[in-house]
Amino acid sequence: MVAEMLNVDGLATLLFDLLTPSEEAVDLRTRQLRFDIPLLAERLLIAGDAITDRPDTAGLPVGTFGASTGAAAALILLALGVPTETVVADYGLSDGYNIDVRKAIYEHLRPFGVDIKKVAPYFTAPESRIRALLEHVDARYGSAVDYLVKKAGVSKKAIALLKDALLE
Repeated sequence: MVAEMLNVDGLATLLFDLLTPSEEAVDLRTRQLRFDIPLLAERLLIAGDAITDRPDTAGLPVGTFGASTGAAAALILLALGVPTETVVADYGLSDGYNIDVRKAIYEHLRPFGVDIKKVAPYFTAPESRIRALLEHVDARYGSAVDYLVKKAGVSKKAIALLKDALLE
């Protein structure tokens, strides 16, 4: 569903699973493969290389997203009236909080020959990424509220209920 909405907005998508169906079946029992950082990083790099190696996509910027909720949270915060600069600052906070985790992941990846410079962008939340999303939403829909209502199907009543529940 997310990919379809991005496609309609003129953005190309590549949807794939990091685990094969048989690996996923094993992971459902063991919960080990979802934390196999070298395996997952390698799969992500292969997908990224497939995009950047193609002549028709070689010069285009690559953005990634997974099952996290950062972009959705940003849009909801904006819909609630939180200033854009506050939302952007909040989005980037995770980079400061997870620096030690990132260092540990990088150290774990190095012995496998992973080029840390290539994978580092996948583990960060740069301001440019959220700004690009918010600019796209504003240009295409007018505002986060308009996007949530017109594109994501969130009712104005639901937004009002969120405001009542979450704002002082």
